Amino acid sequence: MLVLAACAPEQPEPASLLIEVSRQGRVTLDEIPVTVNELIEATTDRTAETVEVRADPDAIWMHVQWVLAALGEAGFKTARCAVEGARPVEIPVYSGRWFEKFPDFPEDWYLRGPQYPLEVVLSRSGTKYHLEPWPNPMEIVRDPRMLTERVRSLLRAPDIGDVSVNAYGSTSYRFVSRLLVALRGSGATRLDIGLEALHPWDRGLRTLPAPPSDALIQRWWTPSSVRYNLYPANLPVASTSVQDKDNDYDDRVILNLTATGRLILLVDHEPTDVTLAEFGAHLAATAQAYGPKMSARERTAFETASDGSRWSKLFVLLRADQDASWQHVRWVMAELSAARIYRLQFGTRIYAGPDLTPAQAERRWAAREIFFPPPMLVGKFSCYLATRKYPPDTSFVEVSVSGSPAQYTLGSDLTADADVLFGWVQAAEKALREDAFDVLCQIRAPSHTRFGAVVEALNAFHRVGIMKIDFPGLELAPEAVRNARRLPR
Repeated sequence: MLVLAACAPEQPEPASLLIEVSRQGRVTLDEIPVTVNELIEATTDRTAETVEVRADPDAIWMHVQWVLAALGEAGFKTARCAVEGARPVEIPVYSGRWFEKFPDFPEDWYLRGPQYPLEVVLSRSGTKYHLEPWPNPMEIVRDPRMLTERVRSLLRAPDIGDVSVNAYGSTSYRFVSRLLVALRGSGATRLDIGLEALHPWDRGLRTLPAPPSDALIQRWWTPSSVRYNLYPANLPVASTSVQDKDNDYDDRVILNLTATGRLILLVDHEPTDVTLAEFGAHLAATAQAYGPKMSARERTAFETASDGSRWSKLFVLLRADQDASWQHVRWVMAELSAARIYRLQFGTRIYAGPDLTPAQAERRWAAREIFFPPPMLVGKFSCYLATRKYPPDTSFVEVSVSGSPAQYTLGSDLTADADVLFGWVQAAEKALREDAFDVLCQIRAPSHTRFGAVVEALNAFHRVGIMKIDFPGLELAPEAVRNARRLPR
């Protein structure tokens, strides 16, 4: 936590690094245009120097704070923010990651009595200040001078600690800088500025993009809000989903598949773009390490199939967008089958809700693994792969999915209603069971079918109680596709 010196000189020493942000969203380092990637690379070895950020008064706060977060990622602890008509305000900077969203309480915090942050929220228009001295009622102040006096008064209370500054991303920098000056004048010695990192996919742009959201850029969150396994995706809806409580994260591999064919693997909770081949190698290595881990727990890591082959019990959670291609999902499933891993789960939504737009999904803040309120309706849905090959004359309850909007075929019957399909599957399962047959099921769909449509059919099987479903003809993608950075349509 940064402590601002009470006797700071009126004219501080000139900064050795100067970063400027224009109203159009262009960034320069010592007058040289840079991207966020270039800014981080150029300043990483210069963190002992003083850095000053000068922004056009009409620059938006989101652009300025993206630059501040980049400095935090480079290793800086503080930065000076230049303001009109006043000396620069020195503030702490962070890298914009979720683990920095929590207060740095001293070790003897519980002995000294609880202290709560004084939250100052700047309105969208920049003309009002909402004071939230938790747990006291919210106050509204409209004048910066009144704000200075009121904060000074509140800071005399023994249970008020840090001052947390929260502003909307589209707010003009002139209003945020005015707020910082007012807080400095109040005598606040510990300022927390909520920062969000620019999404890695946008860090090579010469002009910073528009904010992906106009939500408050907040500093304070509760640990129960952390859901680091989430990633932007419009997950399919399945009524038989169970809530994903994230209680087995160390025993599973989490892969995200976007509607545009990106494979994003969570490695140590960090999202990393991978190819199918890299994903397959990661699966093999994780399954190999899973064996000794389970042995140490006196549990078995493998299951032996009827043909004598051994299959890993490692779980894989595939969070595929509902608009992802069924072919892309099948290629991922083929990697699992090749690695002898059968415990597949699909990420789902338990209830339908508003979908993200493509722009929102592609440009989500990098630090928004934290959600408030927590998304408690995110689910998962088991889809165990077949561990043996069936004879050619095996009888299946076979459902075919085709068309857009999707239609479902069972035998000679055709419907677009998933509830009708459930009734047909239920009747077919009952007839096979009464004839003493094992109930085996298959789903077939053309490669371009929406993944969400296939999940509708899977959900009908699950409603009947059928959990193991065969997907005939799973084959590894061609080698060129396995090494492609984005799966082709």
